[in-house]
Amino acid sequence: ITLIAAGGTLKAGMGVAGGFAKGRGYDYAADISGMNRKIALQNANYQRAVGEVVARQSGQKTAQQIGTMKTTQAASGFDVNVGSQASVRSSQLKAGQVDQQIIRGNAAHRAYGYEVEAAKFEAEGKMYRAAGEGARTAGIFEGIGSLIGTATSVSDKWLQGNASGLYENDWRGQSGHRGWIDAP
Repeated sequence: ITLIAAGGTLKAGMGVAGGFAKGRGYDYAADISGMNRKIALQNANYQRAVGEVVARQSGQKTAQQIGTMKTTQAASGFDVNVGSQASVRSSQLKAGQVDQQIIRGNAAHRAYGYEVEAAKFEAEGKMYRAAGEGARTAGIFEGIGSLIGTATSVSDKWLQGNASGLYENDWRGQSGHRGWIDAP
């Protein structure tokens, strides 16, 4: 009976420890998801920043092209502020602005992809945290179940032994007593 009780207690402890170990594993996975989320958000911010730099460079390039156009037009002797000369430069400015919008839009699209990834990692981290709590709770219940099972087994063995007369003698080996409690 003592070995059954000791084994059951050990099994209960192992169940609880196993649940907590699984919980720590899930906590680790949640921490990794949290780090991945931060990296994804950093990547999103980086994409926006790069997009803004490239858009500004494109705007500067457009401004240089317009300046070169105006200089060339002025060198040809025409009035650069009216007519087709001004229209050509205006069209070039609009085309440059469209290019900047496209560059910023593409950067925003890439950043959005990273933000979606960050949201996925955040949800994954929450799932792992919940799984860790569940594993710890399951370990506790497994331990409690083992203790109850052990108590039932010990009780059953004691009742079987008592029914077969195994406990007829008291703790000193004298017959006539039903156990240790009522021994003189």
